[in-house]
Amino acid sequence: PDAALGVSFNVSKNSPASSYNLRMAIAHCINSEDCLIAVADGYGAVAKAWSYKTFVDYQDKWDGQDYFEYDLDLAKDYLAKWEQESGKKASDLKMSIILQKEDDAEALALTIQSAVGKLTGNPNTVEVKSFDRATFNQARKDAAGFDLMVVDSQLVTRSHSGYEWDNLVNQTKNGYNIFHADDSVLQEKLMAAIQVSSTSDETVSTFQDYINEQCYMKNLIYVDGFGAAAAWVGNTIHATGAKNCLNLGALTYDWNASGK
Repeated sequence: PDAALGVSFNVSKNSPASSYNLRMAIAHCINSEDCLIAVADGYGAVAKAWSYKTFVDYQDKWDGQDYFEYDLDLAKDYLAKWEQESGKKASDLKMSIILQKEDDAEALALTIQSAVGKLTGNPNTVEVKSFDRATFNQARKDAAGFDLMVVDSQLVTRSHSGYEWDNLVNQTKNGYNIFHADDSVLQEKLMAAIQVSSTSDETVSTFQDYINEQCYMKNLIYVDGFGAAAAWVGNTIHATGAKNCLNLGALTYDWNASGK
């Protein structure tokens, strides 16, 4: 497992994604299985939470939860509600999705673009905007600059989901959250989940439940990474380096045979 990829929504007043009905429509129109094929040729798994099974705070019950399952008919029902509340036609909807320029993220964004286009009947509904790392980190802070964002979370260098939650959602520390949600409840539940004094199965579950209830994001897939090493190298633990380059990360060394 190398990375988790998902989509988050800008829920500020600057974006049409401020509508819960539109967020739900988009979440249900994206087929995670299609994303896995497009991004990783099927090598990986479909996500059921914004977390990963090897993380110490992963909750086993998430495996069986109803997590924005692909349902185009349901998505169209939510879209119709959005049209009614907004007075706009779905075919006229314009949105943008931003991402850090990486092959996996770009493939995911194009799959999302296609899914939303199929939902609205307009293949040009979503514009894909790809940035280098520094520009992307600035772009995601601008609530007026985008509607959707590809969330690319590392797995191999993380041990708990609270790390990524803190990094992307902690408004007190960062000055913003990736959802651009003016939501004190979100911040309260986040802090309860990530602080050493209060983190527990209950507080971690409560945070995950809350972002699901609000449809602030949908984690989509886990992508496998692959590495290669000589046959004489034992106990290879991790062999994928930065930017998907092969990199020998760990091996067994016999100190007794070293002559020291």
